[in-house]
Formats: sequence, C-alpha cells, structure tokens
Amino acid sequence: MYIKKLSIFCIVLFFFFSSGVLNANPPEDTPNMIRVHLFTSKSVTVYPCSGELSVFVQDEENFKSSEPIIFKAEEDCISFGKYKSDSFKITSPTYIKIGSNKYRGDIFVVFNKKNSLFVINKLGIEDYLYGVVGSEMPASWNVEALKAQSVAARTYSAVKKKSPRNKYFDLFSTVMDQVYTGCSGESPNVIVAVSETAGEILTYEGNPINCYFYSSCDGKTSPCENVFSSSPVPYLVSRDCPYCMKSDWSYTITRNELSMLLREKKIINGELYSIKIVKQDESGRAALVKLITSTGNKIIRGAELRLIIGAGKQKSTKYTISEIPLTKAQKIALLEKVKAESKNDIPAESVINLDSEINSILRIVNLISLPVSLNTNNEEFSDSAVYSFTFEGSGWGHGVGMCQWGAYGLAKNGYTYDKILENYYPNTVLEQLKF
Repeated sequence: MYIKKLSIFCIVLFFFFSSGVLNANPPEDTPNMIRVHLFTSKSVTVYPCSGELSVFVQDEENFKSSEPIIFKAEEDCISFGKYKSDSFKITSPTYIKIGSNKYRGDIFVVFNKKNSLFVINKLGIEDYLYGVVGSEMPASWNVEALKAQSVAARTYSAVKKKSPRNKYFDLFSTVMDQVYTGCSGESPNVIVAVSETAGEILTYEGNPINCYFYSSCDGKTSPCENVFSSSPVPYLVSRDCPYCMKSDWSYTITRNELSMLLREKKIINGELYSIKIVKQDESGRAALVKLITSTGNKIIRGAELRLIIGAGKQKSTKYTISEIPLTKAQKIALLEKVKAESKNDIPAESVINLDSEINSILRIVNLISLPVSLNTNNEEFSDSAVYSFTFEGSGWGHGVGMCQWGAYGLAKNGYTYDKILENYYPNTVLEQLKF
C-alpha cells in the first residue's frame, strides 16, 4: 500500500521538482522556540508514532505518510525518493520517532555538505526542557533540585538563542551544550519541575547569565576565570558546597601518549618530560600547570589539559600528579629490544648499569619515542625516565556554577530551588524569560 502511494506521489510531483533542487527554508529562529541539533549523518529515517507524517518544502505541505520516510544526503542536496531539496520539514500531530527516541515539535533535515545532513528538532523551550532536565539530573531526585536544574537549563538555552551555534540550530543535544534525549528523558517529576518554574531564568544586569553546571565539586566550586574566562565573573565565584557527594577517581596515561595528544593540539612541539601544578584556585583545583618539554616549558590552564586528555578520563582538575618511572623489568625489556633491532651489540655491562644507560637507550627505541638528543638546558628536566603519569583526584566536571550533587544535598536539607540557585549563582535575579 505504501509503495503504491509513494509511486503515485512521485509521478504527481516529478514535474514540480524536475526544474532542479528547491531552495527550501531552514528552521528559523522564533520566540519561545529552540532549534536542537540531534546529529549529523549521511541519511536519516523518520517514523510516525501515530497518525501521519507531513513533509513540507518551502512551507508548503507536499506529502503525507503513515510509513517511515528515508532522507539521504547527496552531492549538493538531500533526496527523498525522486524529490530533492536543501531542506525538508517534517511534522506530526503527536510525536516523531528517529531511532529509539521520540520527539516533540518538528524535525528539519537540512543539507550540510557533500553526503552530509543535519537532523534538527525545533520545539518550544519548555517542551525541550522536559527532555533535558531528566537527562542532566536523575528524575528521582527531590523536586526542588529538579526545579533548580530546570531554571539553569532554561537560562543556558536563552544564552544560546542569543548566540546560536550556527544559522541552522541554536545548540547541540550532547555534553557540548546540554544532554537532550527527547521524550525518553521525560518523567512526571521532571514535567512538574519544568512546569512550576515555567519561563524563569537567572539574569545579571538584565541579561541571562552563563549558567554553568556539572556533576560534583567535592566541597567547593571554582571561580569562572580559572576555566571559562580571562577575568572574574560576579556570579560565578568560588562557593562552599557542604552537601556534595565525595567522588574519587584515578587515571593513568603514558608519557608518550600524552606527548602525542599535546603535539596534535599544537600545545607543544617536542617531547613532554614532566608536568607540575604551578597554581591552585580556592577550591584546590589545578588552575595552571607547567609542561616541561624538550623545547622549553609552557604553562596552560588545568581545564585545557583536562579537555585534551578527555573530560571522561580526567574527571576534574582537582588532583595530584604522580610520575611513574620505568620499572627495572621495563628497562631490561627495552635493552633486549634494542639488542634485537640494533646492528651493534650492546655491552653486557649496560644491563648492570641500567640507570646511567637508560636515557641513551630510550632515544632509539620507538616504544616511548624520546627525542634524538636528550642533551637539554632545561634545569627542570629529571634524568629518571618517566613512563606514565597518574592523576588522582575528586569531583566530576569543570567545577564552575551549580554542583548537581550539591543541589541534591541542599534540597534534601530543606532548601527551595531559588535558595539553591542563590547559593551557586550569587548576585543574580530570578525573572521571567523575555525575547
């Protein structure tokens, strides 16, 4: 039945589309609506949940279907059957399904570049928050904590609408902005929290604030200038967080692997020898770290190093660093490797005098790739060969703004959502969103 319907539709509209690719309208920015990038792909299949899907090109309805619809990115447009456009709009009287998730609002499929398309969900901000709050914070938590999260997420959305990611969408549906999972993130508790704070945002001097939040801080938050800005921000200062959950972690990375990551990001040119924390902020986090390298030293933010290593690996910047040297067994293994690969025999006494020989040996072994010459004027360079770095820390996240576990603790101890927000974002005003 669907094949016959589609065939008839293709015949009827063939002449309409035969003149070339239509320049359709991408999702426009409109009041009280948000445009969310779901993913970028070569194709997408859109399913109706109940009733029919309606497909629009140039704001005119061209097709209805009760069956799945497949959109494919081509060289210079998106194709749907025989029909081509740079943008399609899909609507439904209920929900639209993509993969395992259902979505409120409309779906836009927009041409990005050769063989690539954007899938964008445009919907009301309050509907959007239904799918955000339960994805960013456990829906089973105290409703006052969920209300605080609702206001923080709504405020973040208001800022992104003023400064969207690009002309097609305002923000991403991932940790790059806020985690949004459509209807699968919804729950009765979340809907209550969003509804009872409807339209409320935090402002400073009349403008929505940069409303950062994260999982846990281990007792004290960080000031913004150590992570996101070059100067202090009056509402993102270090705050005590007495009810935060203790969250310890440890991560080890080899020196060679970290050297490569730093070179890929063009942070250093040579080899990394050592890492030192040179400044801690009020919360005990590494505000600045020194990278001791074969071409000199460089100081960067601890927050920058965390992102280079990976935020899911180095979970926060509140840590100590241990430098792990090569073990005797590793040194012997390296010597044996060089013996096997070198045309020249290595004297047997080298195995006995491992520590004095190791630097000259490591430079020709690919395993940890030290530079050709280890002669250096860097006074901070140690003769002991570092194999790996172990970061042992606590907390999870960048540490600026609202600590979610702290908000949970405050709510359990009788704080209302406005007082929770006041604790983490001092000097701000709670008011209704204005466009």
